[in-house]
Amino acid sequence: MRKFLGVAAVLVLLGSGVAMAAVPDPDPCDALVKGAVTNREVKDYTDCRMSRLERKVDKLTALVASPEPSRTPTPPPDPAGTCTDAATAATDGYVWDEQPGSWGPSHGLGDYYADMDLWNYVPGMKQHMAVCSKSSWYVTDVVPTDGDQGSVKAYPNIHRDYEWSTPSNPRIDSLASITGTYAGNATDVGTYDVAWDIWSNGVGQPANEIMIWTQNRGQRPAGDKVGRATIAGDAWDVWATSDNKYIAFVPPNNAARKSGTLNLKAFFTYLFRVDRLPKSSTLNQVDYGIEVCATGGQTLRFDVTDFSVTTSPK
Repeated sequence: MRKFLGVAAVLVLLGSGVAMAAVPDPDPCDALVKGAVTNREVKDYTDCRMSRLERKVDKLTALVASPEPSRTPTPPPDPAGTCTDAATAATDGYVWDEQPGSWGPSHGLGDYYADMDLWNYVPGMKQHMAVCSKSSWYVTDVVPTDGDQGSVKAYPNIHRDYEWSTPSNPRIDSLASITGTYAGNATDVGTYDVAWDIWSNGVGQPANEIMIWTQNRGQRPAGDKVGRATIAGDAWDVWATSDNKYIAFVPPNNAARKSGTLNLKAFFTYLFRVDRLPKSSTLNQVDYGIEVCATGGQTLRFDVTDFSVTTSPK
């Protein structure tokens, strides 16, 4: 019965105006009919032709029943490389200057946020930030030479929040991997550190702050040096406050590691093992940027050409 209905369906579809493109299609059944002399060979040829006809009917039936869905434009790839003020217009990016009396603008970039983070602004300080994407941005800072030159004035950064992820603020031990990629470089001016700033068990005090410094000029982490660890094949000096609320990993001898891929889960695994972080800890925020302390009155420029954070569940 299906074979006869299939043929009828073809005739109805053709009569209803459904277009059938005449595309040359080599027929594999032709090889069966050549030299066919027995009833079996003729039957094989007949079955082959009917099977192909049924497949065409199925395709046409699906075409009529399910019209082609509208196409969703593919978003452009996340641009990387050096950002310029002019280039932000092409990427719907941002160009900001300091706003005395506030920490400065911040704005979403999909799953990420751009943030000037002038949390310790001093009068006369200048900051300019251009964001083309999470993987392409730069900032310039000028800190006056009068007054305090040792404290951090700002931490311009891009960060990923896990407050709105699914699940929200996941437990670190529920994740099979946490991986970060980065590339950033600052000019040899002033006092600063380029660093990852990872928040666990909340954001801000009294949460746990874990920093990974990748470039340092004249800075010293808070707390004391408590040891040296080898994590994913690289050596790091470990600094910590007495309550372990602040922990920093710094390359020995202040070596610069300006780009690369970090196994961030391995840092947490180490901290769990040495009892400096509760094993029930959550992942709340992952930042990458520059802690600006002083510039000697000159312009310090910091460029980011890669940044990403990815996680996978167990």
